[in-house]
Amino acid sequence: MSPPKLVFYVTVVVFAGVVIFTRDLLYLVRTETRYGQLDQYDHAVRNKHHMDQANLKILRAKAGLVHDENNIELNLTLRFQVNGGENEVRQKLKYVDKTVKTSKKEAASQGEITFETPSLLTLFTTWSGKGDVNARTHNFTLRNWARLKPEVNPVLFIDDGYDATVAQRLGWKTHRIPKSSINGLPVLKDMFKVIKDTYKSTFYGYANSDILFTSNLVETLVHVYYDSFYSDNTTLVTGMRTNIVNLTEEEFSTQTTLLNAVSTRGQLYMTSAEDYFIYAAEYSWSDMPEFVVGLIAYDNWLVLNSRYREDHVIDASRTVTAAHHTVREPDYQSHFRENAQYNKVLFRKMMQFHVEPPYEKGFTNCIDKYTEFVDKKIEIRSRKLEDPCLF
Repeated sequence: MSPPKLVFYVTVVVFAGVVIFTRDLLYLVRTETRYGQLDQYDHAVRNKHHMDQANLKILRAKAGLVHDENNIELNLTLRFQVNGGENEVRQKLKYVDKTVKTSKKEAASQGEITFETPSLLTLFTTWSGKGDVNARTHNFTLRNWARLKPEVNPVLFIDDGYDATVAQRLGWKTHRIPKSSINGLPVLKDMFKVIKDTYKSTFYGYANSDILFTSNLVETLVHVYYDSFYSDNTTLVTGMRTNIVNLTEEEFSTQTTLLNAVSTRGQLYMTSAEDYFIYAAEYSWSDMPEFVVGLIAYDNWLVLNSRYREDHVIDASRTVTAAHHTVREPDYQSHFRENAQYNKVLFRKMMQFHVEPPYEKGFTNCIDKYTEFVDKKIEIRSRKLEDPCLF
């Protein structure tokens, strides 16, 4: 090759490199700027308790964190059909909006909700028994999820070091972790496959092991199921958590005391963090990378990918109480663990030129559909999205 040609080719390569580098740098600057804006928003939400009580009450009501005392106890019926026979009528729902579309099931027109599966939701989590430093937290989770049976079928994935006796006595199903990856952490998609192949439910979901729920999870899923927006193979329900530090045994003891603790001293967390993912029964996880739980970034990919596919994604933060019980103030532990960037590397590999992914498109505030209490009934509403949420 002649020197002039060599110089020409080198110049082209260098120029292309500069263009790509500049583009990626500008993208990163824009992303970091957006993160700063979101951090300001999240800071305001997390510190809402500095507001006067009147505004605070309004905020909590909008977030679905408090309900009228008369609605704390459940007063409507939910009937399940198991293997062709009827299970006893359960007093498990606060109320059902009889104005929702009920063409799927004739019984709904009579105020009875019937599902042809043994459970409405099979919900799983996982933890290791080796030096379980979160034993108290996990004990609360075992007891909390068991309260939601039979509408919720709780499943625990464990390693060889965990004694599952307590979980099984409380009615949990237990399985060995089917596949592990970096640092021995479980691969999410393989656990989804196990529960889908093993249990028959209307919904299947995963939640972090330190998340507590109340009956408004069941209530919300019932409304999602009967809404015209619902789809058997494209629906994803997710949402933000509310942090509550040093939850006491007394606060935990009943649904009423738990809701009260959340409403009085809970702090709604960031839009960038989702802690539960509930899918309709026929949803496909085939394109999910081998993300592991316990590390950052997989939550944003799950939401972003579903939004990009134009699936039916719903932010349930305002109607589902997801109480994150912890013994310390939030310290972003998952950001500083060994190999914390593992999921982010998988995420980047799916991006053209391996650029930094647009994580913000997977935040809850970028989900256009959301649930909300309206006149003590749950509705699915729409919000207008702007940059950086748009594709």
